[in-house]
Amino acid sequence: MVTVCDTGFSSEANQSYLRRAGGHYITGIKMREGSHRADQALARQGRYQEVRDNLRVKEVRLDGDEGRRFIICHNPTEAERDAARREDQLTAIREELTRIKTAREADATKAKAKAAKTGKRPTAPSDAPHRKAECALRDHPALGRWLKQHPTTGRLSIDTAKVAAEARLDGKYLLATSDPDLSAEDIALGYKNLLEAERAFRT
Repeated sequence: MVTVCDTGFSSEANQSYLRRAGGHYITGIKMREGSHRADQALARQGRYQEVRDNLRVKEVRLDGDEGRRFIICHNPTEAERDAARREDQLTAIREELTRIKTAREADATKAKAKAAKTGKRPTAPSDAPHRKAECALRDHPALGRWLKQHPTTGRLSIDTAKVAAEARLDGKYLLATSDPDLSAEDIALGYKNLLEAERAFRT
């Protein structure tokens, strides 16, 4: 029997349990959160095999993991969606950062003009509204992941390293199996059956 499970069930203990009495598993492997296996798998060279429309697969072997096979799955259509979704979010971030910068500069200009008019020494305008806007952007559930904050000034900027790392994952997911005989195609389609079952449950 081959059990198919998602990334939430992919611990070493669970995989060992599923292999008792000669069973096997197909499981998703987390590709984010600094996954060493995912980094190793993505670094492996090799050609993708066309399986179905919008599904390509590539089997890779990882050092020190002889009893397990890894399959990288790639969906070109989903990759385009991932890239477009990310670019929409980055555009929204750029626009908000520009708005905050413009508002901050406008306040500084007003403070200088007021000081020149009164003949007094210019005082720094309150930065609280702009800081509040930056905090809201940083803590945004969708946009905050693309930002980094300067350790001394507190200013926000786009984390280009994070953007590049995510771009490598567009349309991809990683599977592992203990079964020595299943083809890479059967492994990928077996996992897709799990996704179909979950979609049916949600419906």
